[in-house]
Amino acid sequence: LPNSSRSRSQSARLRELFGNPDLDADGATELREIIEATGARERIEQMIRVRTEAALGVLDTAPIHGEARAALAALAGHVVDRQN
Repeated sequence: LPNSSRSRSQSARLRELFGNPDLDADGATELREIIEATGARERIEQMIRVRTEAALGVLDTAPIHGEARAALAALAGHVVDRQN
């Protein structure tokens, strides 16, 4: 998360929670709330969409069989369109 999108208290909590092997359900909920509140999730989702579109553009001209192309395109669609 860029520092400009979060408060000092959010930054401190992220350092405490992210990667913590003892993270419990409440901590995971708090971590998700910070990620949502700062807009980080949406920024990452946008990055995924942009990169997937670029990959699909390359896939269109890749020298591979049509079935493989279709399978890879479908897989990319599932990754981008996941709900959780």
